[in-house]
Amino acid sequence: MNRVNLAVLLVLLAALLAGCNRTDPQSDARLNTVTTELAEIHQHNLDLTSEMVKLKDEVAVLRARNATLQASGEVKPSIDTGRADALQAEILSLTKRVSDLEKQLAAQPAVTTSKPAEAEAAPKPVEDKPANDAGAADRQSEALWPLVKSGDKKAMNDLTELANGSSKEFRDKVIQQARDWVKDEPESKQARLTLASVLVSRFQDLRSEPMKQGALAGEIVTEIDKALAIDPDYYEARHFLAIMKANYPTFAPEFKTANVDLDKALGMQAQMPWEESFCEIYAAYSMWFRKQGKLDDALAKVNAGLEKSSQDAGLLAEKEAVLAAQAAQGD
Repeated sequence: MNRVNLAVLLVLLAALLAGCNRTDPQSDARLNTVTTELAEIHQHNLDLTSEMVKLKDEVAVLRARNATLQASGEVKPSIDTGRADALQAEILSLTKRVSDLEKQLAAQPAVTTSKPAEAEAAPKPVEDKPANDAGAADRQSEALWPLVKSGDKKAMNDLTELANGSSKEFRDKVIQQARDWVKDEPESKQARLTLASVLVSRFQDLRSEPMKQGALAGEIVTEIDKALAIDPDYYEARHFLAIMKANYPTFAPEFKTANVDLDKALGMQAQMPWEESFCEIYAAYSMWFRKQGKLDDALAKVNAGLEKSSQDAGLLAEKEAVLAAQAAQGD
């Protein structure tokens, strides 16, 4: 995870369930099924869109070469656009399926209760990802922690990536180290943000435990809020919070007010030297509009980002998603 938004993608599943304590096991099962399919489609859609962008670049190069060869009278190489056309069709289909799934999620009734619903069957144990060598992970974290505590953003992202790709035991250790740092330095905004970031890696261990996912999402937001209370101008925390809220489902209160945090992040960017990570806010803002069907606003926002960085992969992928949604809407 080289950027905060990649970590926040993991928050989506937890945020989806945060605050929705349900008493109907069948509703739980339906929600889990739809949520899982939605997450898989979103990831597949991103993969396809990225491939589409690459293919379009290749086609543009071939067309330019064709023009040169044609002018010189040489034979033109053929251009195979079949794969790009197939991808476009699949993206349109996926976009419609995402829309249908989000409507199903919005229609799920939420009932507050003091007791979590009992699972119909014992959850399957979650297997760790293929873990990094334990000793190597420990050595890497030991090297990263001094940099993290000095405020090095890349080191913090590297540490979170390390936790994501390692064993649960290693994640436990890193999270505890972050908690200890917060305990020792409760007024450290870096400590609060680091704890929130490494806590994101915990979602993979709670796939079958929506109540714990919700509690974890709440703890992450609490740490970010505390970081902003310490320093209201702490851009990294505002960036994290804005993208997290934009990834909530459309029916969640956090989603409805995500534009406030997105606007604050953009306002702060205007006072800072440009960084490529700023593109993530434009992409998230576009997605926020797109999820509501406000496609003209979404396109305007992603284009504003592309004016800042015309080759950013995240913005290009988001623009393809907006254009696909517009095409699907026109059908």
